[in-house]
Amino acid sequence: MDDVLTLPQYYIVEPTNICNYRCPICPNRFLLPEEKGYMELGVFESIILQIKEYAKVIQLYWMGESLLHPKLIEMVNFCKQNTHAKIILSTNGSLLGCDIADGIIDSGIDEIIISLDAATDEKAYEAIREGGNLSLVNNNIEYLLSRNTNVNIVLQFIDMYINRHEREKFKEKWASYNCNINIQCLYSWANQIPSLNLASNNLSPQIHKKRNPCADLWNKMSIHWDGRISICCFDWCATTILGDVKHDTLINIWQGEIATSLRKIHSNKQFENIKICRDCDAWAEPSEYYTIFHLN
Repeated sequence: MDDVLTLPQYYIVEPTNICNYRCPICPNRFLLPEEKGYMELGVFESIILQIKEYAKVIQLYWMGESLLHPKLIEMVNFCKQNTHAKIILSTNGSLLGCDIADGIIDSGIDEIIISLDAATDEKAYEAIREGGNLSLVNNNIEYLLSRNTNVNIVLQFIDMYINRHEREKFKEKWASYNCNINIQCLYSWANQIPSLNLASNNLSPQIHKKRNPCADLWNKMSIHWDGRISICCFDWCATTILGDVKHDTLINIWQGEIATSLRKIHSNKQFENIKICRDCDAWAEPSEYYTIFHLN
């Protein structure tokens, strides 16, 4: 993985890291109030215009509930008008009331992932999605599906001990609807929250594999709401920053000294020299991107 594209093809552009839930499987709860905010629309538009010739996938979510951003639908529209990329949103579904659901569907978004994790057990759901209401979210999803004609709706179930009894019910409940069901493993955020490894036996498939350089460093750019660019999507607390889009161009950052140095360290398999990579059990393989880009 020596060749570096002018700019990558996969982007995380975070509208906000503010969330209305406090999920125990997400490190968002560790962020201080002063570390949270909303991406300015001007910054967002600048990013999209810089990547419009390169982007194949734009992920409009990361650490927060993106539907909290008051300009989210405008952001989706801007992406669709200025790129040919696949636009993906992930949400907890709590804010997908009729008006927002209609707006999201009409925006032309390509895929919506809804983190659900239960079918009928309110207690199990609330233990994983703290602050949520399963009945409300189920109703929102049913309305969204009734309105949808061509958006790929993915209902996601993170497989844990606490909700495993709901897994088959989950599949059955949504089997007759026009949606896709994704049973997902539980990640420990590159082993930054090792206690999560005790919450499931369905963990990162990389745990028992031979360690390789992470393909993210050659294929994905992760941009925080404030314009800082992290080494990867597991760098939730911004320990390893490549640069800041408010102070430099994306091309300069992607081809710059810091990013180049990190790729060299990975190519030499000196993972211990980067804090977040030291104990990571979820590095990306090149084959993952071949699959993603082949499907888009």
